[in-house]
This record gives sequence, C-alpha cells and structure tokens, in this order.
Amino acid sequence: MEEYSDRDQYGDNYEEMEPYTVKSAGLKYGLYLGVVSIVLSVLQFMAMGGSGSYILMGASVLIAVIAIVFAHNEFKRNNEGFMSYGEGLGIGVLVSIISGTISGAFGILYRTVIDPNFNQKVLESTRRTLEDAGTYNEAQIEQVLEMSQKFSTPGVSLLIALLSSAIVGLLMSLIISAITKNTRPMFD
Repeated sequence: MEEYSDRDQYGDNYEEMEPYTVKSAGLKYGLYLGVVSIVLSVLQFMAMGGSGSYILMGASVLIAVIAIVFAHNEFKRNNEGFMSYGEGLGIGVLVSIISGTISGAFGILYRTVIDPNFNQKVLESTRRTLEDAGTYNEAQIEQVLEMSQKFSTPGVSLLIALLSSAIVGLLMSLIISAITKNTRPMFD
C-alpha cells in the first residue's frame, strides 16, 4: 500500500495554494495605487492650482483605471481566467478605498507637518481667483473662504478623501468590471 505525504516526488513540501481573493487583489493594487497617488499628490501640491493640476487630476484618474484593470487581470490569472462582475466591482472599490486612505493620510501629513502653511496658501489663492472673477462681493468671498476652512481640517479631509475615492472607485468599477468580467460557466 502506498503511503501519502505532503511531499512531491522530489521530496519538496507542498501545500495547496491559498485562493487569490478579491481582498488579495484589492489590497495589493490599492497599496500600489496609494504610493503612486502620493507621488501625484506631491506634484499636485507643487503645481497648486496651476494649469498642470488639471493634467495631474486626469493622470490620477487614468492611473486608477489602469490599477483596477491590472488588479482584475491578476485576479483572473490566479482564478483560472474567471472573475464575476461582483468580484470585479469589489476589487475596484477596495483598490480605490485603500489608495484613498493612503493618499488622504499623506495629504494630512503634508498639510500638518511638511507644509503647515499649505491651507493658508490655498485660501489666498482662492481669494485671488474669486476677486479676479469679479462676480463675488467681499461678503460672499469671506463666506466661501470660511466654508473652505471648515472643510480643510484633518478629520474632514480624510473623510472626504475616503468618500470621494469610494464613490469614484465604485463608478469606475461599474464600467471596468462590465468590460473585464469573465464569468465561470454554470456547467463546467
């Protein structure tokens, strides 16, 4: 009678591989996207409202789409080529929330430690923009600046980063998952 063990014919140990999960793909690519988002945030802070900031925002969206597509492809590669629409949606939202958390935390670090005057610079830039537009009176400008200041506290900034990344991630994932899904046949 043959004895079974956890060693292959060459004497190497083997264990059954853990399945590659939605969480695995989401965390991995969320971390990658978070690091890239930090680099883009630094560039954004340096451009601070210049015309380059729109280019950087567009680049951020494009890079997020690419990260979600890569996460979907890796998930499928590790799951016999299959990924349901729901799995794709979950991966995309998780990628977005993880990267949003990382970039939101970096934003707080940047504004409180690296450049504590950043919020003041933004308010001054906003004031100049509103004054140059000529459509706001002084009271309206003060009201806008006061509201902006309320939304620039660390807690509110992080909450906004999380919510916006989750919503944008969901919207992107709804579309991307519809394109990248490959549902396992019911009768295999």
